[in-house]
Amino acid sequence: MAVEGDSLRLDTAIGSLSLPPVLAGEGAIWQPVLVEGGIAFAPSPVRLFPPFPASGGWPADDLLYSTFLGGSGYDGGGDIALDAGGAVYVTGSTWSSNFPTTPGAFDPSFNGGYDDAFVTKLNTAGSGLVYSTFLGGSNYDFERGYAIAVDGTGMAYVTGRTGSSDFPTTPGAFDPSYNGYGDAFVTKLLPDGSGLAYSTFLGGSSATDWGDSIVVDEAGTAYITGPAGSSDFPTTPGAFDPTCSCNPVNHIGDAFVTKLNADGSGLVYSTFLGGSGHDYGYTIALDGAGAATVTGQTLSTDFPTTPGAFDPSYNGGYGDAFVTRLRMVPYQLYLPLIVR
Repeated sequence: MAVEGDSLRLDTAIGSLSLPPVLAGEGAIWQPVLVEGGIAFAPSPVRLFPPFPASGGWPADDLLYSTFLGGSGYDGGGDIALDAGGAVYVTGSTWSSNFPTTPGAFDPSFNGGYDDAFVTKLNTAGSGLVYSTFLGGSNYDFERGYAIAVDGTGMAYVTGRTGSSDFPTTPGAFDPSYNGYGDAFVTKLLPDGSGLAYSTFLGGSSATDWGDSIVVDEAGTAYITGPAGSSDFPTTPGAFDPTCSCNPVNHIGDAFVTKLNADGSGLVYSTFLGGSGHDYGYTIALDGAGAATVTGQTLSTDFPTTPGAFDPSYNGGYGDAFVTRLRMVPYQLYLPLIVR
């Protein structure tokens, strides 16, 4: 048995037989190739590798790049985003005072406490840092960057959790003051990482709140979801649910869904989302009309559902997933026009 050009030659007791290429789907030509233990047909160009290369790992050309990112302490990436040019934006948390930062970055120095969030932009080739900065305060509490998004101008938007009253905020931001017990934060960095376009706390005073996911529309408006344990977490008039079933003693809270305006100075829309049990918002997505779709976990038998939805009944066990779409339209008060 031998491969001759595109054909396979079989030598038998009664003579030789030549097998032509095989046509496989939409005119694709699959060529015969010899492999250990027999033959195989594969599309041209043929590129076969043994299951476990002797050198270990996979062929080097499969890795476009791969790099460590950290210092000498505990470091972890929480989320990643790409811009149109292929540059990579990463956020997470670091316990390392020597985590790599870049000259001119917003905050090149570790702020103390257990850990800081970080925001790092790698170039398209993964060969260097465009910018890298710490993001945090000095309190001994978990400070984490959980999610990151990037807009068309290269602005990076980060959300997560902070326990620091001196977490960096900006003048005119929606909430420049720490609310206690752990707040969510929303921070927008300049394209070169040298400063903050805005940075704000987002939370209440009675329990821990944090941002788990963030998306941005073309206008630079940020949409955030996460868990809220504080009954005074900020909501907006006319929002779907301005009241939380929060019980900090029993660690019960609701998901939240919040829309922050483009300059970070105020809330366009903010609502709780949940029932009488504990509910978490994990991820948020956005459609072209500005409706936000959220998923997470609920332990509430009375979690809000809609008529005709796929499954309006809680299934028991230790929690269900949920999928909820919200219009996120701000409340408008219309006053009657009186003509005398």
